[in-house]
Parts: sequence; structure tokens; C-alpha cells
Amino acid sequence: MDTQEALKKIEEINTVIRSSNKALFSGRHMVLYGAIVLLIPVIGHLTKWLTFGYDFGSIQKIYTIIANTLFFWGVSVFVSKLLPRSESYKKHNQSLHPLITKAFSITRPIALAIFGVVIIFSLTNRGEFIYPVVLILLGLMFSIYGKFTIDAVTYFAWSYIFCGLLHFYLLSYNIPYLAFYFLAYNGISYIIMGILLSKEENAHA
Repeated sequence: MDTQEALKKIEEINTVIRSSNKALFSGRHMVLYGAIVLLIPVIGHLTKWLTFGYDFGSIQKIYTIIANTLFFWGVSVFVSKLLPRSESYKKHNQSLHPLITKAFSITRPIALAIFGVVIIFSLTNRGEFIYPVVLILLGLMFSIYGKFTIDAVTYFAWSYIFCGLLHFYLLSYNIPYLAFYFLAYNGISYIIMGILLSKEENAHA
């Protein structure tokens, strides 16, 4: 590697570092996602988990898990399209370094993995394992996000991994509504991350 190429690499690294203290995904959308997560038990209760009282027989459990996953994912996507992103987010998103763009592309494989986990565990009647695995996958995804955003995202990422493992451990105790406790933490943490990210966006507006 000659001197010019070495200087180019150093400048590339510096560009990534300079970008790392900016908010690279929308804080207001994180708050929105947190609110949707917290509303899952409420909507589930009101709609009888999208069965509306209808008995689906032997496929009841599989239907409930898959239908709710698709529904709440769809709601998140739809509402996020309606809510405009901040000008600060748009500004930073347009000037992202290619390395950061590649890092953030992990969202798609993680999303695909989550859908795969939901379908496989549903078909094998292991629905109780879905949320612990989802938490661990979210932890891995946010741990990468944290390297390019704010420290709080990294801390929450590790907490998701810990919560996923803890959830696995507690399954053997048959604690009523166990998943709801972790779901509540998930939603609240999204809201907190969103607030912190919004402050970061405003600071770099």
C-alpha cells in the first residue's frame, strides 16, 4: 500500500468516525414503533388476537401468531410512511458514507430472519420461543446501529440480548404473561431511544 492509498484509507475511516455521532435513523419513528409495541396487548385483547372470536380449530395457534406478526408489521410500515421524517434525518441520510449504508443494510436479513423464526416456530408448535429469539436478533441489529449512532442504542442492544436469554431461562417457570413483561420493556426502550435520537437530530440540525 503506497502513501496515497494509505491516506485515502485514513480519510475514509475519519469520514465514518465523523458520521458516527449523528442520528442516522429517525427518532420520531422509533417513538412511534415503541407506541405500537405497547399497544399490541391492547389491540390483541380487543380483537381476541385478530380471531374476533372465531375458532380456527387446529390451526388457531399458528394463525394467531402469523396473523398478528403480519398485522403489526404492516401497521408499523403504514404509519411510518404517513409520519414525515425530520429535516435533520433527511439531511444526514442523503450524505451517508457508503460503509455506514452497508452496515445499515443488515435490517433486511434480520427482518427476514425474524419472519422465518415466526413461521418455523409456529409450524412446529414452539411459539413460546419466538419472542426470546426475536429479542436476541434485535439486539444484534441494534448493536450494529449503535456503532454509528449514539451510545444509548448500544446499551439497549445488549439489554435485548440479555432479555432474550433471560426470557429463555424463565420459560421453564411457566410465569403467566411472561412475554408481556419483555414486550413492555421493548416498547418503552424504543420510546426512550427515539427521544434520545431526536435530541441528537436536533443537535445536528
